[in-house]
Amino acid sequence: SALNVISTTATSTFANGLQLSGGCFKDVAGNCLTYAPASVTLTAVRTYTSNDTWTKPSNLAYITVEVVGGGGGGGGAAATASGQIASGAGGGGGGTAKKMFTATSLGATEAVTVGGGGTAGAAGNNAGGVGGTSSFDTVSVTGGSGGNGGAVSVNTVSASAVTGGVGSGGDVNINGGAGWVGYGNAALSEAVSGFGGNSTHGAGGRSATGGTSAGNAGQNYGGGGSGGANAPVQSAAAGAAGAGGVVIVYEYTTSQLTSSGAGVTLTRVTTDTASST
Repeated sequence: SALNVISTTATSTFANGLQLSGGCFKDVAGNCLTYAPASVTLTAVRTYTSNDTWTKPSNLAYITVEVVGGGGGGGGAAATASGQIASGAGGGGGGTAKKMFTATSLGATEAVTVGGGGTAGAAGNNAGGVGGTSSFDTVSVTGGSGGNGGAVSVNTVSASAVTGGVGSGGDVNINGGAGWVGYGNAALSEAVSGFGGNSTHGAGGRSATGGTSAGNAGQNYGGGGSGGANAPVQSAAAGAAGAGGVVIVYEYTTSQLTSSGAGVTLTRVTTDTASST
């Protein structure tokens, strides 16, 4: 049976402890409950830079997630003799995917995986490491490729470009930027390494130049490291590491009833079933 209450002065206590007193619904602490139309608000932003577990909050409406893979490491450069140069390629930037999940599509918890940055190519003609894969639920994003090592050369590109990571499973999927080539001119004693590829959340390491120069690290999050570079008659040079990826979760929750001391005037309450004393 329905319960209809029309009063601004009546007092009643319902079975669950909710009180009606003087035209005001009160919680168990005696505070009036204020009604407002349901609204959805951004209430938390959670940034993960290592593997973790996300926990669904109460009153969740939906989340949006940004997932970025790790940047690849830059390649090293070989030792050079007179009339030779060597320049390693930069590592690729991590890919990105963005997706919205409704609350009902998510479990109580979700695993968060964050890909690490690729390792620097060791001194010499050695490739950098591949960036790690990042993921959240059905979204998975690969890291950037490791930059190729730079062999000795005279006047040419000494290491080819490499690809960035690839986003998949998102509403929007974005490839990471390519790690660029190393080049130089022995006659000019010039050697320039390839710069690291950019991600959506981090710049690649800038090119190394000069006599003998190690690469420059990729920037957070997901930037590729640059390669090493050697002008003539130099010892082997190392590349640089890529930056780790990231997973960012934006939580949107709903709210409706809040406690306040002001109260509201009750004009009519109708429920399908209720008990009162």
